Amino acid sequence: MRLYLMRGIVQVSGELGLTHWCAIMEKTLLRLLRSTSMYFVPVGPAVEYQGLRQPAIFPLANGLERMRCENRPIWSLLTGGGTLWSEDIADRGTPHVQADAA
Repeated sequence: MRLYLMRGIVQVSGELGLTHWCAIMEKTLLRLLRSTSMYFVPVGPAVEYQGLRQPAIFPLANGLERMRCENRPIWSLLTGGGTLWSEDIADRGTPHVQADAA
């Protein structure tokens, strides 16, 4: 079930042009995600937030590429074989708002 939840997040990320995820999770959840080759990078120390939690980021391009190399069946499920998210798909997502240079 968690893999299909992550598949939906991957799909929405591609549609919106997201390049990174950020989260705050228990260390046990981070370990569970690592077991499926999803390596969130810790950002700073663990903090007290409804229990001890670790802030972390997941850079999609690097993270999904590592997953593709290490655990291709999971990568294929989460990305629909590369059709739900790729750097090309993310680039076509919702345009980012840019400040006017004038």
